[in-house]
Amino acid sequence: MAVMAAPKLANDQNLKIHAITMIRNEADIILPFLNQAAALFDKFVIVDVQSTDGTLETMRSFSEFWPNISFYSLDTQERYQGVMMNMLAAKAFNDGADWVFFLDGDEFINVNGKEELQNYLRAFPHDVMHMPWINMVPSRYGRFNSFDISQEFYWSGRVSSFSKIAIARLYAATNPNFYIHEGNHHVSRDINESPCDVNLGLTLLHLPVRSAERLKYRISNGLRLLRSKHNSIKEEGNHAEKILKLIANGLASSEGMNVIAANYGVNDDRIESLDPKELDWPSKRLPAYIMKPRSVATFSRDLGDTLLEDSKLVWHKPNFVKGSAVKAEIGKNNVKILPQPMTGEGGLIRGRYKKLHAYNPAIPSTLDVDLLIDSVAVSFLKIRSLTFSAWSELIPALFCMFTILRPRRFVELGVHNGMSFFAGCQAAEFLGLDTQCVAIDSWIGDPHASFHSIEVFNQFRATMKELYPSQHYIQAYFKDASQCFDEESIDLLHIDGYHSYAAVRDDFETWLPKMSQIGVILFHDINQHEGGFGVWRFWEELKERYPTFSLFHSHGLGILYAGLQSNSILDLFALLKNNRLYATLAQQYLKSVGELAVGHRKILEENRKIREENRLPTPQVAGLQMSLNHQLAERQMSPNYELAERQITGHSLLRLWQEKFVHEQFLSNSDNAHPIGRIWSKVNAFLTLQPVSRQKKTYKTIKESGLFDVDYYLSTYDDVRRCGVDPIEHFLRHGAAELRNPNAFFNTADYLLKNEDVMRACVNPFEHYIVAGKKENRGLGDANDC
Repeated sequence: MAVMAAPKLANDQNLKIHAITMIRNEADIILPFLNQAAALFDKFVIVDVQSTDGTLETMRSFSEFWPNISFYSLDTQERYQGVMMNMLAAKAFNDGADWVFFLDGDEFINVNGKEELQNYLRAFPHDVMHMPWINMVPSRYGRFNSFDISQEFYWSGRVSSFSKIAIARLYAATNPNFYIHEGNHHVSRDINESPCDVNLGLTLLHLPVRSAERLKYRISNGLRLLRSKHNSIKEEGNHAEKILKLIANGLASSEGMNVIAANYGVNDDRIESLDPKELDWPSKRLPAYIMKPRSVATFSRDLGDTLLEDSKLVWHKPNFVKGSAVKAEIGKNNVKILPQPMTGEGGLIRGRYKKLHAYNPAIPSTLDVDLLIDSVAVSFLKIRSLTFSAWSELIPALFCMFTILRPRRFVELGVHNGMSFFAGCQAAEFLGLDTQCVAIDSWIGDPHASFHSIEVFNQFRATMKELYPSQHYIQAYFKDASQCFDEESIDLLHIDGYHSYAAVRDDFETWLPKMSQIGVILFHDINQHEGGFGVWRFWEELKERYPTFSLFHSHGLGILYAGLQSNSILDLFALLKNNRLYATLAQQYLKSVGELAVGHRKILEENRKIREENRLPTPQVAGLQMSLNHQLAERQMSPNYELAERQITGHSLLRLWQEKFVHEQFLSNSDNAHPIGRIWSKVNAFLTLQPVSRQKKTYKTIKESGLFDVDYYLSTYDDVRRCGVDPIEHFLRHGAAELRNPNAFFNTADYLLKNEDVMRACVNPFEHYIVAGKKENRGLGDANDC
């Protein structure tokens, strides 16, 4: 949630002061606490955690007298105070607050009225205030349902080491990612930064101990919640353990409770009794306005009735992954605790994933051949983050889909090491899309994917931080994470979680309402029939109800159109369904490109091992490398081979396939033929170098032209420089076929793309440019200025 800019106030202008509190069962002092709210604050927000002792009834009665109270209920047993304060503080500043205070029900600001508070804040030189406790020791303890707030209290004369914060609007405006830590003791500029410096200001009169019954009830409940909490902070709850130990040792007497009250939060086991009068401690009373009588109905149950009401409560128990981040979100009249989306660099994502517009202007209304040509070109994109998995050979297919679908939001359920997710991020980045990519996983594993250690998650985050720091991830179970998304908020969804029939059906039914009107859903493992996998069975059912397309390699990938619009995406599904030959061509093409990508990476890994072990490659490796080199794999994976240079493969070859080979050979063959092999042979023919008999002439033509930039070639292509070969000879034998550029101005791929006759003639494109192309004003842009 964005925070409004801080206004400039005149010295005599009243500040708008808000306060936020989370309360459960403070009936014995709730009326004085509400009196403080009405006397000091312009608005007071209360989150009630299912109070059962009369607190809620009194607050509702008080709101009839003073309507500036906002109530929200919380039924999550783990209270998650920190995330609620962050969310409500951002809301308060957007509602116009100049200062926001964070108070508990037993804390009272040590001022005598609103005017004193206003004057103090105007003069306070900092934008964050730390208010230390003055731990108040009652002269008379009460019972569970009653306490005399007007009595005289004692204190040690020293403030506590614990303090609570108040934040100015200026701090929120200059630090929009501010983060309030658990307990409201500290605030940071960002969740990943250390808390800001302590700026001591006003003090808080703190009444933590008012009766033995309420103290034991409060501490016991607090510890029970801490033990069930999915996220715990080191040493959190230590003081509560000590208090229960003191009570168990018989320190429920007044002298024993004096020890607890005076040293709340830092109890010393060595002190067993304390008498403030004997120690001549100073006395103090609460401000008079806190005791102001009100015509307000008050309610207070005794301990027995409160425990009875507690037994009737129904708590919501979310199934969060242990150690995962959570956030708070306001519902209609309640606060919900949800999984917290994070950025790759570790920042918090505030707000929800909103509904997408019904139309995506980047998608043509009807099928566009140029879009298909682009998708073929992008399928050759060098895979940036390749971890061998069942998804590795499907990455070119995902690249194609990103090109055609242009998703505004891509969500992956079941991420593991991030193979397919990072490929989606890479495609979006390359295509210049503003795609929001969201990875969702528990990072625990399952019987199908196997269970894995925390190192898998740590490595995923490290890779994401390095490559895609602005993209998002959510560590959560899928159903919990779905609550972070509005309906119709996802364009492309990849379901790759637990692969049983029931699990994949549940994932589909949970997330289907989240799909936009042009939504597409991917299902991995539709061709895996063993090991308890049931995706294939559910996929057979879906094929009867939705437009679909299936890939069968790498355990299978199902592509389903869940949208409602008629557009180019739906046209493509119809084309592939109605023309079996086109569908087969697409399946074989994507399978072949996937095999090339993974096969060449295996060669690179083997060669790396060979270099490390200082041994010769095996005949099998050498043979495989030669085969793959002939099938474009080396060109695909070369570190200097940019996709812009590959468009010859995508644009020209696809056009030629359509005009000549697909028509003449594919459609004319019998059903049992495999024309894809013929097509690949034609591809190789177009990229074959000129005969050796002509190489000397070509070498001389290029060298004498003076247009070949040796320094550029060697500095651009490290592998050539390391080999120590003649750059022009390398360009003749390999470089032109690999679509490398002879200088900074001549683009080999673009020249071939614009001049298909040159490609058909199988001549060196740069030689053709020197001999004829320049005179004929061929080329692209700056190429004519070579």
